[in-house]
Amino acid sequence: MHAWFQAFKRLSIITGLLLLAACSSTHAPKQVYLDPQPVSSGNLQPASGITVKLVVNDLRKQHFLIAIHKDGEEKLDLIASANNVRQSIEKAIRQSLEARNITVTDSAHDTLTVEIIDLSCNAQQHMADYSAITQVTLKATFKTDRRTIVRQYTASRRNTGSFSVDVSQQQNQLNQTLNAVLTGLLTDNRLLSKD
Repeated sequence: MHAWFQAFKRLSIITGLLLLAACSSTHAPKQVYLDPQPVSSGNLQPASGITVKLVVNDLRKQHFLIAIHKDGEEKLDLIASANNVRQSIEKAIRQSLEARNITVTDSAHDTLTVEIIDLSCNAQQHMADYSAITQVTLKATFKTDRRTIVRQYTASRRNTGSFSVDVSQQQNQLNQTLNAVLTGLLTDNRLLSKD
């Protein structure tokens, strides 16, 4: 009987350690990677002769990307970006403008200012499933000597899943939603119009 008890005790300890290892390995990462890639240059109309100064400002109230609220807990799991959000978006916009033959330089008289108003994913974790809403809002202002054009671009997506929040899926949702908003901004012919 004593040998059986010792074997049971060892088995219980091993099982407990395996469960702890499994729980720690499924812990959500604390950072995700933002990778904006709006439409390819082949889908954009050339706009030769336009020179702009590009300014991108991050005006978000919260500087994390994903917030996970678990039922019964007051504390949120906050997941930030592994890279600089403002710089990533500025680089994507600059590359897309230059692909359209638009010159981007700090000495230009005309200014395109893009403000990051919202870039977030809010997830609600229930006992056996979750729901998440991704929201992206950018505001663009094109200012010339003759006029100012202000446009706002917004997109949102909702997804659900079984068990715990899939952070990699939420990262993909953030990137896809951001790409949709950037594509809308960059293909809006009225925004960079000088007429």
